[in-house]
Amino acid sequence: LSLSEFPSFASALGACLVLMAAMAFAEDFKEKMVAQGVKPEFCDVWLGLHSKFCEGDTGLIPESSIGPVNELLDWDSLPEGDPSLLDKTVILKLNGVVGTDLGFDKAKCLLSVKKDQTILDLVVHQTKQLQEQHPVRLLLLNSVETEEDTREFFKTYPELHDMWESDVSLQQGLCPKIDAATRQPVVWPANPSLEWCSSGDGGVFAALLASGKLDQLLEAGYEYAFVSSIDNLGATMDLRILARLATSDAPIVAEFCSRGAGCAERGHLAMQRDCAELVVREREQCPQADQKDFHDTTKYNFCSTGNLWLNLKHVKTALVEGELKLSATVTAEHLDPSSLEHPGPEVFVLKPSLTSAFTSLLGAQAICVPCDRCNYVMTCDELFALRSDAYVVGGDFTLVLAPGACKPIVEFDSGSYKTLHDFEQSVPLGMPSLKACKKLKVNGKIIFGPHVSIDGEVEIHSGDHGDHPPIVTGYIRGTPGKLRILRDADDMLSHVALSARPRSYVMMPHTKVIKVSSQMGARTQQQAVPWPSTASAAAAVPVSAARAAAAPVVQGAEGRGTACAQGAEAPPVAAMSERA
Repeated sequence: LSLSEFPSFASALGACLVLMAAMAFAEDFKEKMVAQGVKPEFCDVWLGLHSKFCEGDTGLIPESSIGPVNELLDWDSLPEGDPSLLDKTVILKLNGVVGTDLGFDKAKCLLSVKKDQTILDLVVHQTKQLQEQHPVRLLLLNSVETEEDTREFFKTYPELHDMWESDVSLQQGLCPKIDAATRQPVVWPANPSLEWCSSGDGGVFAALLASGKLDQLLEAGYEYAFVSSIDNLGATMDLRILARLATSDAPIVAEFCSRGAGCAERGHLAMQRDCAELVVREREQCPQADQKDFHDTTKYNFCSTGNLWLNLKHVKTALVEGELKLSATVTAEHLDPSSLEHPGPEVFVLKPSLTSAFTSLLGAQAICVPCDRCNYVMTCDELFALRSDAYVVGGDFTLVLAPGACKPIVEFDSGSYKTLHDFEQSVPLGMPSLKACKKLKVNGKIIFGPHVSIDGEVEIHSGDHGDHPPIVTGYIRGTPGKLRILRDADDMLSHVALSARPRSYVMMPHTKVIKVSSQMGARTQQQAVPWPSTASAAAAVPVSAARAAAAPVVQGAEGRGTACAQGAEAPPVAAMSERA
């Protein structure tokens, strides 16, 4: 070797040594999985992904390898399906997620979306309604984290709880975490459970095979499965797509929808340049340098809804003959991401990708469906909208927009509203009406008083009030075609309010009286609303200014009026409107 050639040779040699060392640990991973009781079907899938990972395949899909898809078969063009197909159909809900991102420490499916109705309640009622005429089966793919919570919940449905093991529950497998420094199985004696993670939604195929339920379903005459995430409230049975799956004899049909701004984080559909095959690129599979292209909704027009329709006979054949080759999603994180003080070493988390089955199975088809089939409960903002009167439970137990309602876009600032608890603290006296709301944006802590109604586009800004956030009451309407900005009363910049209820509210015992003036010179009655901690103790009662103390109130008044702190002169209506 010449001196100039040595650096490249040394680099290649080093890469080979790293590869050899990583491959040598494959047996260590296998032994660890067997000792943990991981079933062979899961072991085979994960070890196959690990082998590719050792060869440098990180599951990334670079921009240079794909191009956009401009046209898809449209759902509207599909004929109505034959209801008798439901006799051969299974509903399989992916139920492996805990509501950690929302500050909810149980299975996410147990979140309440309407009064006493949880996500899982809606799914069960939808299934039972179908079962009145067809023997539709319900399966849940649970993780270690969600299995017990969900099983306990099903005690309210004894007929399903009694069949939990035999007919309802599927379990994800476990995947060992990889020490990023040594490429060996990570070891953490202080908490051995952190050495593992669930196989995720991509483990559904191994779960069907390992549990024996795939064979049981086929023997019982079931041929099709509708697979969707349980927190996608738009993922309901659709006879058109089911008929397409049956008549086309496709192994898999995947649903995509038009990719708007709200879908920019979801995986998008693309065309592989080398083979002209369709592929789904998830955000985790996009290199950092290509993130701008990933988020370009004008370039990549279709996003994955996560809804898949499977021909079980074809899936069984592909699994047995080894034709279903899933790709991996690889994430780098600390062993315990939830701990700030002791996060542990850096690790690689390697999981099978569910959407890669769409690319792997020859003859897969894609359909563009209405956007309402992609309605995930991912944030407190979305949950706030769903719990409002803008949505109602339809006759088929799906959440739909109320008659005449807008689809509200809700944005709470992430600093003040990090968890479900923060969100619920803002509505101790009831949800505001959002039927006429197009967009609601909230910055800073506030409390919605009783009978609040939001119309059009409204922003609410609040300063730092410690434990006594201001109360928003009345009817708040954005100027037609423009945004109405409602500011904290302490800012002396209050909104022009219109209200059918000419009342102002103050909090007891911590209150600050707000003086309301209007063009008509009307005076508003001052009333008190209990503090949230004692909300059940009393109804609204008159209160004098002498008893008022701390929390500002921003409210609506009859006619056109302005609200400001007591003792401050109300600004002229015209001037105030310009400032707002």
